[in-house]
Amino acid sequence: NISKTYGELNDDVNRLAKGLTDFGLKHGDVVGVWSTNSYNWVQIQYACFRLGLILSTINPGYQVDELDYLLRRAQIKALFMPGADSKHNVINKFQTVLTDVLIKDSQTSQNSDELLLRDVIVMDGNAFPVDHSLRHKISVHLFKDFTTNDGVLDQTLVDAVKPEDPGVIMFTSIIC
Repeated sequence: NISKTYGELNDDVNRLAKGLTDFGLKHGDVVGVWSTNSYNWVQIQYACFRLGLILSTINPGYQVDELDYLLRRAQIKALFMPGADSKHNVINKFQTVLTDVLIKDSQTSQNSDELLLRDVIVMDGNAFPVDHSLRHKISVHLFKDFTTNDGVLDQTLVDAVKPEDPGVIMFTSIIC
């Protein structure tokens, strides 16, 4: 039930892009989006493209082994996902699955790919608590904190994005 003009969408994308750069994400970093379709999902996609961030789309039905494999293989640094009390939680127990991935990482010493994920951005709903033993591994942020800025981007960042840059890492299936 959202209606936006192209100008409004552009403004929303610029604000998110500015928030992501202010946060420290840079050209070539991989950002995951693990959710069902939403307006925020569209904003994330375009903000990533605008900055040369690589978007990795994640099936919202993924469970521990699938999510763990994808996060490592795609080298995702920041993950957008539903928060506590999100309407998207009818699809999956997102927080529980992510917590189990982080616990699995703490208990595993040999993995083919390192888990680079350090930041989770809650797309909707509320931030969820992170188990005390995992707080050194992950920080949880609210989407709205990335969009409360003027949206004025450093044009050199936008100009640095080239047509041949990768834009998406998409896993069509995973066998774990």
